[in-house]
Amino acid sequence: MINQPLITEINDIMELYASCSKHLERKGVVQWNEHYPNTKIVTEDIKQGTIFAYRGESHITGIITLDEDLPEEFESITWADSKAEKVLVIHRLAVDPQLQGKGIAAKLIDFAESYAKEHQYSSIRLDCFSQNQRAYHFYEKMNFVHRGLVVFPHSSVPFHCFEKLIDLD
Repeated sequence: MINQPLITEINDIMELYASCSKHLERKGVVQWNEHYPNTKIVTEDIKQGTIFAYRGESHITGIITLDEDLPEEFESITWADSKAEKVLVIHRLAVDPQLQGKGIAAKLIDFAESYAKEHQYSSIRLDCFSQNQRAYHFYEKMNFVHRGLVVFPHSSVPFHCFEKLIDLD
């Protein structure tokens, strides 16, 4: 089941991000840290109603943020849907490391696509840390198209930018 988490679940969400961060670090991918994602960002996501949780039997096992917040760095990318009026952006997709490979991330992406159609977004965009090859291949498998690389101010390592066009018919 996918729904919006409550503010009382903030600690569960932050524990999920911390678990994912440690898991990535063990694989040599230093993508997230104690500064990002942080409680302030996640609290705002909850207040704005832009964060969605995949729930296992007893707890949150996956998380995704969906909003219209396009990083200014995306302006350097040549998007297929460059004239789009409404673009959905995916941020901070994470799945409990003990449950990765079981289709939870795919269900969250499917949810994002349904959300995009329902709310008349013509495309979905996201960025993916370039050292996270598993995520890169996952987005390709989910039929996102690589559009280029950007570097954010907080990182010297580039991020891949992906896009998926949404058929609104």
